[in-house]
Amino acid sequence: MVEGRLSGKQVLFATTEGTPQGGIISPVLANRTLDGLQQLLTDRFGPTRSRHKECKVHLVRYADDFIITGTSRLLLQYEVQPLVAHFLASGVSNSPTRRPGSRILRTVSTF
Repeated sequence: MVEGRLSGKQVLFATTEGTPQGGIISPVLANRTLDGLQQLLTDRFGPTRSRHKECKVHLVRYADDFIITGTSRLLLQYEVQPLVAHFLASGVSNSPTRRPGSRILRTVSTF
């Protein structure tokens, strides 16, 4: 079981499957999985220097979280997001209740 605090009250969450967030193995497993996603993104958007320069798709990791940046919202929505969805459908999943805003696509300006 995973213990947590919510508004000063102790709350217990039964963990029946998967790895609990905050577990020491979670970042290790996430990074092993993200290695595969990073290779997939590199194969699709960076096989040539010109394609990489055109798309600027980057996977940024921090512990067991990640973001993917690109040159445009359309690129992220119509090319990157379906690729990631296909990757996740192969057996990797994230709790949909973990972070509601994580599905929002944002474009980051580059200099």
